[in-house]
Amino acid sequence: MSSLDFGSYSRKVSTRVEEAQVLFDKGWNQMFGFNHEDAVRYFKKVLEVDSSLAIAHWAISHCDDLNYNNPEGLNRVEATKNAAVALELLENASDVEKSLIRACYARYPALKGQDKIASQPETIAANEIQYADAMREVYQKYPHDPDIAALFAESLMNLRPWKLWEVGEDGKVPAETFEIKKVLETALQEHPLHPGLLHFYIHLMELSPHPEEALDVANRLRDLTPDQGHLRHMPSHIDMWMGNYEDAIHANIEGIEADRRYVESSGIECEFYKMYRLHNVHFCCWACMFDGQYKNALKYARMMQEELTPELLNSKPGVEILEAFNCIVWHVFIRFGKWKEILEEPVPEDENLYTMSIATAHYARGIAFASLGKITAAEAEKELFLQALENPLMPNRLVINNFAYKGNEGIFHIARFMLFGEIEYRKGNFTAAFEFLRCAVDFCDNIVYDEPWGWMIPPRHALGALLLEQEKFEEAATVYREDLKIHANNLWSIGGLIACLKQISDADTKEIQNLQCKLKYISARSDINVSASCFCSMSAGAVAPNKI
Repeated sequence: MSSLDFGSYSRKVSTRVEEAQVLFDKGWNQMFGFNHEDAVRYFKKVLEVDSSLAIAHWAISHCDDLNYNNPEGLNRVEATKNAAVALELLENASDVEKSLIRACYARYPALKGQDKIASQPETIAANEIQYADAMREVYQKYPHDPDIAALFAESLMNLRPWKLWEVGEDGKVPAETFEIKKVLETALQEHPLHPGLLHFYIHLMELSPHPEEALDVANRLRDLTPDQGHLRHMPSHIDMWMGNYEDAIHANIEGIEADRRYVESSGIECEFYKMYRLHNVHFCCWACMFDGQYKNALKYARMMQEELTPELLNSKPGVEILEAFNCIVWHVFIRFGKWKEILEEPVPEDENLYTMSIATAHYARGIAFASLGKITAAEAEKELFLQALENPLMPNRLVINNFAYKGNEGIFHIARFMLFGEIEYRKGNFTAAFEFLRCAVDFCDNIVYDEPWGWMIPPRHALGALLLEQEKFEEAATVYREDLKIHANNLWSIGGLIACLKQISDADTKEIQNLQCKLKYISARSDINVSASCFCSMSAGAVAPNKI
């Protein structure tokens, strides 16, 4: 049995076997921490020592089915089979366990002989709605059970993953979103340290207009589950929107270390949970980029590359999902103006394995050449970038919740606008350049919600820097203010806004002083001199654009 500490939370289940209870609690905590594969292993061990425990089969079913981060689930066939076994063992269950297990009839109509195991998305979606309705009835019957509250809230969240606050055609946020909020907040009043309630509340509120409402919840979760990497990381989902980059970095370092201990203990490297482990490293790199920490950002970008061997890329959950993490190093180089390093970085050759990486490399090289004033070379890289986008494998590549490039969707549209804009700027075609950069901003604002955001560097940082360079101070100031509404306390836009306000005659001197004090404080951890919001700016060393 693992000695890892997944937290002290315990749910008393219908077993008289002490070992079964201990194993069940480990699996239960791993389930709430979204390490569903490991949770299943624990629940199977439970059944080895108590084969009659119905709720263990239900738990396996729950873990194998779809969830907020995995719309396909691990194994829906096994999920259905275990739900069926749980129903067969119903007489051994407590009343609350019976209610929970019976809700499976709504999720799996096949259990009533009404249908085959659902495989069509529309059918699965309809079944999930029925399941959420069934879980509502269970919750109404047991309103003070924190696990039931968490599982009911999760069933509602699964209906609109990452779209909980998306306004519908009626101009309103879905009613279920407020139901989730009420259920979680009510349960947290009675059970303030429940790992599942805390986890789901962060996921609920990170997308909301007021993520700060979840800061107290995030703080409660930080040290609650020492060896559960995903839950150690989760507070950073709130930290980033609050502009608490130092806390976000710390949370992810703790998550990375917890996951390292998990791999060392379990010996398990390649599973869907691998994505969660890389997510922590990715998130840490993103926070370091906002915090002006080049060395650490590069450290974690390289960590992802080292993890992603060709063998690993081809393992579960698959290259279509995993390859995106291999691309981050080029974004780090662009963020910190490391043009020499970009041009020295090898461009991958295997178009089947490194579909996105090749496109990202040519994009980065184009940006580097443009900033160095080498327009012909930048144009050549632009053509190679556009060719890379036509790779027939590209439409299958994902950047977590976003496509890489598929028709009118995908984050490489942002790269296209950025690269076109940077090249036109160096040519001296400022009107065209700014139009492309504004398109990049608009496209980036409207991609599918994700954390880290699907595009690692806010396009407003380049737009603001180049508007400022062309003495369009008012517009540049507006660009920076808009960015700070999204990415609070980031030194890149604060520095840019200060530079703008100093050039605006009627600017508020007190605001400038306050911003300067804030910048001095938040720049303390930076290991580079941030002289502009984008290193494509002349003030950061870029070559002056041509004059027309």
